[in-house]
Parts: sequence; C-alpha cells; structure tokens
Amino acid sequence: MNTVMHDAPLVTISILSYSEKREVIGAAIRSAALQRYRALELVVVDNGSPDGEHELRETELKKAAEERKQKLQLPLETRFIK
Repeated sequence: MNTVMHDAPLVTISILSYSEKREVIGAAIRSAALQRYRALELVVVDNGSPDGEHELRETELKKAAEERKQKLQLPLETRFIK
C-alpha cells in the first residue's frame, strides 16, 4: 500500500466482488476513484470468484487510480485483495 500524507482523515471505500460482470465492477471502481475527496483509499476484494477474472479487476483498479491522478490531480491509495 502506498503511504500518502493527507490533511483530512483517510476514507476507505471497499468494493466486494464475486462473479460480477466486468462492466459493472469496472464502473463501480471508476465511480469510487473519481470522488473528489482528497484522502481516499479504494480497496477491491475478490471474494473467491470462480470466473478467474481477478487480474482484470486488479487492472481496472490501477487504471482508475491513474485516471484520478490525471483528471483530478489527486492521489489514490489502492489495494486489491484476492
């Protein structure tokens, strides 16, 4: 996990995933990542999905963090738990 100093308390958004459609989980990750609150951590938990798409979820999380950095100039702490 990246450590970023914040002026505000850290808020953690957790997204649990179990065999969710790629579009649905991707939209949820992007929506959470683009919140304007500065001190934000996004945790995506793959709850043992048998679909084998945990790599795609982890990739979506990384892309969302980069999009937040580009659009909002804000950092995003991220974690993916499998």
